[in-house]
Amino acid sequence: MKTSKLKPITLILVIAALGLGLGTLAADMTTAEAGWAVKGTWSDTCSCKVSCTCFMGSGPTEHFCEGSSLVEIDEGHYGGVELDGLKAMFSHRIGQWARIYVTDTATAEQVDALAAVIPLTIPFIEDKMIETVEVVPISVERTETTVRFSAPETTVELEIVLGANGKPVSISNLPLKGLPFPEVLDHRQYKSVLSKHESEAHSFEWSGRNGFVSNIDRSGTIPTDDS
Repeated sequence: MKTSKLKPITLILVIAALGLGLGTLAADMTTAEAGWAVKGTWSDTCSCKVSCTCFMGSGPTEHFCEGSSLVEIDEGHYGGVELDGLKAMFSHRIGQWARIYVTDTATAEQVDALAAVIPLTIPFIEDKMIETVEVVPISVERTETTVRFSAPETTVELEIVLGANGKPVSISNLPLKGLPFPEVLDHRQYKSVLSKHESEAHSFEWSGRNGFVSNIDRSGTIPTDDS
């Protein structure tokens, strides 16, 4: 029986190739773990009249903006922490305060990841605004024309806005190209039946104000202390 032996130079090339492949795989894994991604649905209501004047480049109709949002993640991760199927809510007044609510189905590791990824996904929720991150039950109910979501301190009920032909109103091609969250440039128009928040530090209640539902698909690198 004949046997074959790799010549020394061939063996060196094989080892080098294996090393390069493993190095590339490790680099890809490091890149994935260093990044974040959120793909799912964003439901929102604020204190502006319908339709939100901020989306047209004007200021908020009440000279401030407060409201609540729900982010439902179909697929996502923060570093190596998987976020598929999780939900988070937040209530806020832009530039002043925000309170984040994370579903009680999340693990402790996922809670930390969600608290970190929300300000990256929704840039108007700045780290300096966040007062609390609470783990609570989050309820979501959807029909063809309504959305309802709630946590112990916040309740939101939205109804879709219908056009003259009886079909839902969709907003598209808004002019704010520099908007830091481009998903709202194309969205389905809703209005609030109720938008209420009541906590020890803040309270508001609105009805008949702007709402929207939009797909969201965002990703990026995780900021470091140096960035």
